[in-house]
Amino acid sequence: MKAAKPVRRLRIRTILLAVNIIILVLPLGSIYFLKIYEDELFHQTESELTAQGAAIISSYIQMVEDLQAKPPHRSTSNPLYGLPVKLHPSGYYQRVPETLEFSKEDIAPPFPDAQEPDTTTDSLALAAGKKMMPILKRTREITLAGLRLTDMNGIVVATSGIEYGLSLKKAPEIKRALEGQPSSMLRKRVTDTRAYSWTSTSRDTGLRVFVTLPIIKDHRVIGTLLLSRTPRSIKKALFDIRGRVIAAIILLLTVISFLTLFTALTISHPIESLIKRTQNIASGKDHGTKYRFNSVTREFELLHSALSEMAEKINTRSEYIKNFALSVSHEFKTPITSIQGTLELFQHYLETMTAEKKQRFLNNMLEDSNRLKKLVNRLLEMAKADVFQPGDDSTEVISRLKRIQERYQEKGLTVELAGIKHSTSICIAPEIFDTIISNILDNSVQHKANIVSIKATADEYLKLEISDNGEGISEANIKQIFDPFFSTTKKNGGTGMGLPIIRTLLQAHDGQIDYIPGGDGARFDIVIPIKAEV
Repeated sequence: MKAAKPVRRLRIRTILLAVNIIILVLPLGSIYFLKIYEDELFHQTESELTAQGAAIISSYIQMVEDLQAKPPHRSTSNPLYGLPVKLHPSGYYQRVPETLEFSKEDIAPPFPDAQEPDTTTDSLALAAGKKMMPILKRTREITLAGLRLTDMNGIVVATSGIEYGLSLKKAPEIKRALEGQPSSMLRKRVTDTRAYSWTSTSRDTGLRVFVTLPIIKDHRVIGTLLLSRTPRSIKKALFDIRGRVIAAIILLLTVISFLTLFTALTISHPIESLIKRTQNIASGKDHGTKYRFNSVTREFELLHSALSEMAEKINTRSEYIKNFALSVSHEFKTPITSIQGTLELFQHYLETMTAEKKQRFLNNMLEDSNRLKKLVNRLLEMAKADVFQPGDDSTEVISRLKRIQERYQEKGLTVELAGIKHSTSICIAPEIFDTIISNILDNSVQHKANIVSIKATADEYLKLEISDNGEGISEANIKQIFDPFFSTTKKNGGTGMGLPIIRTLLQAHDGQIDYIPGGDGARFDIVIPIKAEV
């Protein structure tokens, strides 16, 4: 069965980065939207003034033509009337697209005051201007735009204001218009000290749009038209579309709520869950059993796995310590009770005891004290095994096994070696390897074996099959052989600590030991990692 593919989890830094980017984009997007919208208000005002100007210029040219057809202006109807200009090949004035943009346009100072003219006003333009005057005033009442018509000398011949008869030719936009060039400018608005409602159409805006158009007839400039108006304020514009603004605010609040919920699910909720589980572990309610924990965040998933592993190890260690303490107290209680009972007998009956009985009791006390000494030594070995940290030591297997073989041969135990014929080193210190093998061989001796076979095979791990011809282990005792202090040979000096020590040492080296049932005698399989060749 294939292992489940690990789920890719988000990192905390990725979540925080995404949230911060969105939080940054929201106000920047709003600012950009307002900037575009404000530019659009300027463009709209410019387009409206241009359209009004086209209509007024058409009316003015028509009036000039009508006046030229009648006395006393018939003499001015020659083709040289006006200022010569270079026009488009088609001969018609073509309006360029709107270019005003608040963020890029240089804001010019307020429009310069009109000056006294240094020349006389053109009579034809003056007559046409008088006819246009009421049109301009009515147009201003409707559109709120300032309108000024000048002749070819820049003198105002019709206005919606008070500049009638004054000269505007020093204004840069008038100069360009007299050369046949239309222009649009943003100028600061001359304000007064009165307070206006924020819903006022334009009074709370500090800028004014100026559009200047040349009046061209028969390829010659016969005058200019200056239009100006304060654009709608952004506040008024937003008030007019308040429904859409409210919808945008609701959308932003929805996004913010979603981000809050997202961070709560990905960060806050997992933290609260982990805190609760930590408290349960501390109070002993959680023993590392399966615990449902769902998180899309990688760090929290890893932290939960580490917490589960820690809780399981703490529970295992607690159970081990509890059982170990019970076993230790039981193992020590028997010899101590025996020694204590003997001392009480000596206290009351020492003088009446025969020499033979005294010696027997002393021998029992010596045997019990020796057993206590052996238990203490084994406990020290077990404690060392529990906290043992493997180093970089290694052991050459065949040569070490041959030394062990010779040592036990002298004790009357035949050790047969089979398997590996070449040099193999394992990741374990020589003295630790000796302890493991010697404990197993001692167990075989205690179970009346006289022949032990060790078969070694190696690939990535060294596998030792150690079997003997002794009494073996009954099925009832197989499950307990690795429990501390469990022994079937206590009468022969067994402490029940050999196999637990072996298992602990092997686990510290990423190895393991297993008892293989069946057959005559006992068989143990040991697996130890092989040292990689450099």
